[in-house]
Amino acid sequence: MFKKTYAKNGSKRVRIRGTRFNLDKRQATLQLCFRAAAPQNVNPGIIFRLTPEVDKNCKVKSDVPKTKPIKAEFKKLKEKFPNVNVYAQKKAWADYNVSMTWLNDFRKETPPEEKLLGMDNLGAHCHIDFRHFARTRANSLLLYTPEDCTDLCAVTDAGLGKMVKDMMKMKFDLHFEANPDLWTEEGQLSAADR
Repeated sequence: MFKKTYAKNGSKRVRIRGTRFNLDKRQATLQLCFRAAAPQNVNPGIIFRLTPEVDKNCKVKSDVPKTKPIKAEFKKLKEKFPNVNVYAQKKAWADYNVSMTWLNDFRKETPPEEKLLGMDNLGAHCHIDFRHFARTRANSLLLYTPEDCTDLCAVTDAGLGKMVKDMMKMKFDLHFEANPDLWTEEGQLSAADR
């Protein structure tokens, strides 16, 4: 079944590459938007598995995590990587609040001319508020991929995005190989750290 381990021949302890109890949970979601022409000025977005802050009007602030120590780390991340939009969501999903925040960021980062925005059939992307904001405020026409075909015909998942995912996988594997103790149960690397 497994053809590779991260141990040398003769090692008493062998670690196989696989998930442990909490590695099967989504760590983060990467949101990419590529333009067919002109500069690639839409920042990538990353959604971390963190509880977002809720303001006094019960409005979820997807770009601010709830806990104070993490807020400071979040702020450092935003300062270190100003060309990346960082979001917080309990399960690292692009839910309604994250999607609306992302769409507002997209509106700020793109020229005012009308544009065609390809989307998958995620519930948040199909929500009437999202569609209305895209058309009226972001001056965008939405084009949805057919259901259950995202991996086959969406440019981000099948083409350019796959290259990015493959590069991220390579970086993850290099980090895992260089720091295997962090990824074992003794290391207890938290989801936030991952």
